[in-house]
Amino acid sequence: MSLVSSITLIITVIIVYYLLINLFSILFRITGLPKEKAGFQAVSLLTNAGYTTGESEIVVSEKTRRRIGVIAFDPYENVHTVFGDAQDSEA
Repeated sequence: MSLVSSITLIITVIIVYYLLINLFSILFRITGLPKEKAGFQAVSLLTNAGYTTGESEIVVSEKTRRRIGVIAFDPYENVHTVFGDAQDSEA
């Protein structure tokens, strides 16, 4: 993989993560979460960091938010699949 394609891939992943964070933040805000908590929960779900905090109970306590949370985990796994496929194609 060339340097240009590597940089393009990294920038694309960053943009996709930014868009996903905003999307899930909006979805959480629609369910009634304040803006700051919705953003934190979206980042926590997508990066799998800090999600075990007590504040995550506000997501799992409501059925609609739980469904949003389950959907948010899938893109996280898919990004690793893309990176793994890119690494395999070089070999």
